[in-house]
Amino acid sequence: MEVGFKYKEPLAKKPIVFERILGEKPGGGMVANPAFNLPEGIAVGPDALGARKPIKCYVVQEDALANATAVRIMKNSGVVAGDFIGKGKIAAESTEVDYDAAGYDLVTVSLGVALTKGDRLYQAKAASVAAVEGVAAGYYDALSTDEGALKVVASDAGEGEVLLATVQASYRGSKIVAENDYVMLVAVPVAKVTGVDAEPVYFPEYLLGCDVPAGEGDKLMKLVNIAVVRKETVPVADEVLALMSGIKKV
Repeated sequence: MEVGFKYKEPLAKKPIVFERILGEKPGGGMVANPAFNLPEGIAVGPDALGARKPIKCYVVQEDALANATAVRIMKNSGVVAGDFIGKGKIAAESTEVDYDAAGYDLVTVSLGVALTKGDRLYQAKAASVAAVEGVAAGYYDALSTDEGALKVVASDAGEGEVLLATVQASYRGSKIVAENDYVMLVAVPVAKVTGVDAEPVYFPEYLLGCDVPAGEGDKLMKLVNIAVVRKETVPVADEVLALMSGIKKV
């Protein structure tokens, strides 16, 4: 009988992220002291002062409708209230995080797009902004070659022409309209959507070549810029990988 024997659970099997590493920064590079444990393969990029910091990756744990106001995110992503969470060109600010939920973090955020379990969302620089500009009905300046352009005439308007008096009554162009000018009729008000697309919080330069524990200060780390990674395990959103020409996933 052995005395003092203690049973220890075996360590969880670490997922394989890199299939092949083909290029890295010679001598490695400094990574700023992280606020959460960084997994191998996470993308890092420079902040405004040049310090390399992680681009968080949020893995969706359950399907969510476009009108959902909360998203289940895999634990240990580093998500905090105030993070901007992005998918595609859309991003919104998270306002609350419930870390006590079993098996996931419940993040309060309204993205307005449907999500599927397994989707990888990215940490964005800011919320995407959309605005609607109204275009009122009336006559606007045009070129003679524009489709639907009308030539302004003083009288006897024929096909492809419009009376000067008619144009003047609802002219919305930028000059004093005159005979022989060309105009375009907007028959009903038109709404034009403009905006600012979302982008990652930092431009991704490298993938980390190993795990980095939180709270142990800045560290000199292996930084990978050419590699083949596994799509099931790499902790990077597709939108971020798309900016890294040397990284391919299989």
